[in-house]
Amino acid sequence: MFVHKDRPFVFEKLEHLKGRVGLKPLGGSYGQAFDSFVAENKSSFVSVAAHKATFEVNVQVARALT
Repeated sequence: MFVHKDRPFVFEKLEHLKGRVGLKPLGGSYGQAFDSFVAENKSSFVSVAAHKATFEVNVQVARALT
């Protein structure tokens, strides 16, 4: 998980991710609970083809938000 150092947030449960943008590897899984959460909140998550692409998109999103 990447978080802007000037905008930290408390993450204790998946519901804390609602309203946030997330990336995950295409076809990847972080367990049933996370996968179910992503399925229910599709608009908040983008699937990317590779881990390198995930990092690059994170950097682009972070730059756009600052």
